[in-house]
Amino acid sequence: MKLEIDPGRHALTEEAKSRLEGAVTAALGSFADHIALVGIHLQHLEKARAGFEEQCRIEVSLLPSGRVCTEMKEASIERAVDIATVTIAREVKAALHRRRSAPFPSGTCVPVVRPGFGPSRIDLPPRT
Repeated sequence: MKLEIDPGRHALTEEAKSRLEGAVTAALGSFADHIALVGIHLQHLEKARAGFEEQCRIEVSLLPSGRVCTEMKEASIERAVDIATVTIAREVKAALHRRRSAPFPSGTCVPVVRPGFGPSRIDLPPRT
């Protein structure tokens, strides 16, 4: 799992950057085998509506394909990052669950394994 951080106009110290990496790694660490890249984008909003001035967007590229992203707007960047990391972990878990529980598309050859025969593309009757 590779992390890319785009701080925008925020001046991130090394401590803040490591804290951000730690939060994202803790939230997504159990899915690391299924994640290629995590992009974190921080942004200060010019015209704040409803008191939201900071934005955190997290994009996750899944292996072998697929993408999940979330965007949070809050009054502080720390709060936006905290909520976004919890949300993206929930979204990645749901995406991986959907992938595992999805039936095979029609027209797909599904390997069938019979004892003593190994994998085969068609279900053959046993030899006599």
